[in-house]
Amino acid sequence: MTVFKLDETSADDFADEPDLAMGLQLGMVLGKPYVILYGKIAVQLDSDVGPEPLYQQVSELLTHDDTFDQLPDRLETWRANLGEVAVAPANTQELEAMTAPQIGALVAFTMPTLPYVPPPPPAPSYIYGHLPFKGKTTNGDKFLRFEPWPTSIRVVLSTVSDRTFAGPVSERPLVPNGFAAVGRYALPSLLPACTVWEISPPAGTDLEAGASVPLFGQAGGGAEVCFTKGTTAATIPPPTSIPVL
Repeated sequence: MTVFKLDETSADDFADEPDLAMGLQLGMVLGKPYVILYGKIAVQLDSDVGPEPLYQQVSELLTHDDTFDQLPDRLETWRANLGEVAVAPANTQELEAMTAPQIGALVAFTMPTLPYVPPPPPAPSYIYGHLPFKGKTTNGDKFLRFEPWPTSIRVVLSTVSDRTFAGPVSERPLVPNGFAAVGRYALPSLLPACTVWEISPPAGTDLEAGASVPLFGQAGGGAEVCFTKGTTAATIPPPTSIPVL
């Protein structure tokens, strides 16, 4: 695997592209797939190059024992030393055309501390009970969004993208660490979701709500909402962090 930083034009293009998992998108260059991470770096899937050094780098970057305020600077320093690549946003046909080995490499990348992670269970054709209740927010409602990276492609400034998932602020005592967030909300990435955004949408924002159901090999069980049409807020505070474990 080879890692590049995105040029500014590609980064702007990917800001409007859907994400495959939290902070993870796909791109294609001359038929070659790239994994795009948190809108900043591109990982070329190359089976001829051993992935272990890359896993070790990402693992060390995300779990280093220092304050959360230093993590964005550490990631940016690492990214600044990478070579640059221009990446064309992937479309649905290109995503479907990826081969099984490429998909396996992508899944393995989401757990950098292991050399191999089995593919997640296949998505069921129908998900029973997934956020079956519809409603609207009221004044003073607050929600938490848990992600693995210190920057988000779904929570930007005061805007939250369509179909973004979060939990009510009352869930906070039940999510003491990043791996707890992965299991409780059945997140599609195995990376510990240690970065927490607090979102205070205006009254009348459309929501779907319910209990997080088992998905992606995780148990679920947390109270969860989905901002079906996205939302805006006067301001979204800078994210805070929770421990990995």
